[in-house]
Amino acid sequence: MAIETNIWLYWLTCALAMLIIVFNKPLVYSLLNSKTNFEEKNSNYNILLIAGWIATFIASISYVLFTSKNEVGVYQIPDLLAFSVLNGILEQFMFFFWFLLGCYFAKLWVAKNSIWIFISGYVTYAVFSGFIHALFWMNALPEHQPATGIVVPLLSIMSYIWMWLFWKYKAIVPIILMHILVDIITISHLHYPWFESLQLV
Repeated sequence: MAIETNIWLYWLTCALAMLIIVFNKPLVYSLLNSKTNFEEKNSNYNILLIAGWIATFIASISYVLFTSKNEVGVYQIPDLLAFSVLNGILEQFMFFFWFLLGCYFAKLWVAKNSIWIFISGYVTYAVFSGFIHALFWMNALPEHQPATGIVVPLLSIMSYIWMWLFWKYKAIVPIILMHILVDIITISHLHYPWFESLQLV
């Protein structure tokens, strides 16, 4: 699998972010909303989890339908799966890192209001995600042009649900699985002639 050096370097920085999170669990958990009791989690978590999966499917398929591509790569299915799993795990931890960084600074400055802590975390994550996709992935992946007016709002809703699941329920594994699914669908679209008959742009 011919993955460019800059992607490996990006994954290395993501791995460092993952290690920072894993080895600082007390600090990480102190930044998340820990007031949810077991009964509340049972009643609300599953609903939000289903909403997360639905939003993930809608955003991913919309990306396929409304993203035009100028070239098709030569990925094989094992390569696609390996790429998606690696990126889904590593990049999602980088997203968690930036979310937690925003929460940390908000807790220092705004302190007590948990909603503002979440909003600050989401903003820092969203800014990083926007920059990494616009400045890095747009150049690292085969040439393509998403319809940002449609795709970006759907991806934003999806990522908001992801971060809320993380912040309120510490749902790390389900979010990583959703990220892997997004990568499988979107990368397969850029590197394979799949969904071609459904493509609207």
